[in-house]
Amino acid sequence: MKRINFLLFATLFTLFLILSCNRTPTSIPKDAEWLLGTWSYLEEEETVYESWCKVNKDLWLGKSYTLDNGDTLLYETLHLKYENNNIYYLPILEMNDEDPVTFTLMMCSDQELIFENFEHDFPQQISYVKQNDQLLTVVLKGVIEGKERTVEYEMQREMNMVNSF
Repeated sequence: MKRINFLLFATLFTLFLILSCNRTPTSIPKDAEWLLGTWSYLEEEETVYESWCKVNKDLWLGKSYTLDNGDTLLYETLHLKYENNNIYYLPILEMNDEDPVTFTLMMCSDQELIFENFEHDFPQQISYVKQNDQLLTVVLKGVIEGKERTVEYEMQREMNMVNSF
């Protein structure tokens, strides 16, 4: 009898874990809110900024840019949106007037966001990894000409930047 009770408990517990881990999202998770704000990194003697703001529970807007004598030079516009029971990351490069490339959120926690699109040339995976409240790492991964490639950016939170969207 103890064995049957244990098996029943183990089965129910396993079912609970499976169902709780595979929940369909109903909005952009609160676990991701650590990404909100402005972040920066140095690239070729130029500071690049990435800013995120929450429009509502289903849409966040972001932008990647530099500042040149007070003027904002936009690299890309970013959207994080909930739609059709999925969460999508949509970067739109400004210099090419390209249509956005759609990356699907594959993993979200209070420490990491992972987006994937294996149909895209590069990157096929974009990860935001929170190191602490002031530091995050953006990791771009993919395959170019049969070789795996990884590009990483260490970004620091900017405390005195005002998001203007």
